This record gives sequence, structure tokens and C-alpha cells, in this order.
Amino acid sequence: MIKESQIIFEEGKVWILDTKDSYSVQISGFTHSTTDSAYHRNSDGLSIAMARAKYLVKRFNEREVK
Repeated sequence: MIKESQIIFEEGKVWILDTKDSYSVQISGFTHSTTDSAYHRNSDGLSIAMARAKYLVKRFNEREVK
């Protein structure tokens, strides 16, 4: 079971889960979330996960505008 404290970042349908082994970039769907990518659980991994999540948010927002 996922706890709210494990969610590091959330914007729109993109969020980052701290799995205690890695940082996992998730994309919410209608019935479940899917993992887009996962990164080492260190400061570099978190910064890459944040960059990927923000990129996906921007990409999803661009699609909705068109």
C-alpha cells in the first residue's frame, strides 16, 4: 500500500513515488498508474526524476492545448 508520504512530487497526472529502492515517475490513468521510468535513490536520481516528471507535465499540457 502506498502512503501519501511516499509521493515526492505531483502535478496533473504525473507524480513521483519514493519506493525506498528508487524514485519512480508515475503517470495516472483511469483505473491505475503506470511507471514511466525509475532512477537510483540518491540526489542525482531525484533530480533526474524531477526533470523527467516536469518534462512529461509540459508535454501533456501542450497536447491538451492543441
